[in-house]
Amino acid sequence: MGRTGINVSALGFGLLRLPMLADGRTVDFDQSVAMIRRAIEGGVNYIDTGRVYLGGQSEAVAGKALKGGWRDRVYVTSKSPWWIMERPEDFEKFFDESRRAIGTDVIDFYHIHMIMHRGWKEKVIPFKLIDRIMKLKEQGKIRFAGFSFHDRPAAMKTLIDTGEFSSVLFQYNLLDVANAEMIAYAAGKGLGTVAMGPVGGGRLAFAGGVFEDALGGKFTTPELALRFVLANPAVSCALSGMGSAAMVDANTRVASDADPLTEPELAALVRVREQCGELRNLYCTGCNYCGPSCP
Repeated sequence: MGRTGINVSALGFGLLRLPMLADGRTVDFDQSVAMIRRAIEGGVNYIDTGRVYLGGQSEAVAGKALKGGWRDRVYVTSKSPWWIMERPEDFEKFFDESRRAIGTDVIDFYHIHMIMHRGWKEKVIPFKLIDRIMKLKEQGKIRFAGFSFHDRPAAMKTLIDTGEFSSVLFQYNLLDVANAEMIAYAAGKGLGTVAMGPVGGGRLAFAGGVFEDALGGKFTTPELALRFVLANPAVSCALSGMGSAAMVDANTRVASDADPLTEPELAALVRVREQCGELRNLYCTGCNYCGPSCP
């Protein structure tokens, strides 16, 4: 994980897409706890949550799953949501709420959540959130400060160059490589780099398709998507939101495979992505007359 001295698993478990009960609003705690522990037993040691994920249920699930000796087997992360802060002191308030929910004295990686230009101007700078997160680190309440990023790549450089952060969480997948240059830059500066949405937020979680065809059916599309992210040497960890035990098993199997995609295989995937990108310029009426063979 960059220069932190920590070795993280290639696969991380993002607790945003957990299975829900029939009401569609309540997390299935029993199933989720079993999945998290199954992932840990499979080698996953990076568990990612956030104060606002699933209405606060995500951190609570993490807390329940890590009771009874499981906490010491993982690095746990959470995030502070600037957009609901009304005053600077809310930063510490949300942090304490996260610690209580997770049931831990120390959060290993604590992020300023979803930094973007508006948040930087409206809250991060005027509320001195970087100073506040550094104070938590000095007090031993967090081990490392990080930020999650949702903006143009150039804006990421500004945050990296502050020299204050140990890790960055960003979007990067087979469909979206806009952050590739900044990922390499962050890694070169010693930051741990964590890719969220390796399966495109579920958009690549389907059977068949042009990516599978490009490699002769050697891998399924979601497997290819995860392998693509893990093939980037500048990526420390691929963070996947998983909603079933089957997903946990499939992802841990892929992340445990030491054989990376070859250069020709990666080149074939890039060619397919570029070809698909050209289709964005086509006018579509949504009539579906072209299906099911439309690429």
